[in-house]
Amino acid sequence: MAEGIMYSLDWLFAIGVLFFLLSAWAIGANDVANLYVTSVSLRSLTLVQAGCLAVLTEFIGAIALGEKVTETIRKGVFTLDPFKDSPGTLILAMVIAEAGSAIWLTACTRAGFPVSTT
Repeated sequence: MAEGIMYSLDWLFAIGVLFFLLSAWAIGANDVANLYVTSVSLRSLTLVQAGCLAVLTEFIGAIALGEKVTETIRKGVFTLDPFKDSPGTLILAMVIAEAGSAIWLTACTRAGFPVSTT
């Protein structure tokens, strides 16, 4: 029975993945703008050089520190115990939180506002 419920929520998971990708783009765009704007504006780096460095440093940061961040969020921010009998509610809550974050980050990045995502 629970297996059938989970398959019926695949669409919600797919929407969550789309918002996750939007969020990842917005975080990267915002971080790159905040980190390299001075170097590019002072002409220490060209835009292409800053882009290449950004790809490299963002990737290394995600690989090197991503596990620790995920662990902190998984165990340090909230517990999953209340959702053991209601996985659909957990998926919905996660998708809504990710959608809100992605939309806010995208809007701020588009408007040129610096947002701390650490």
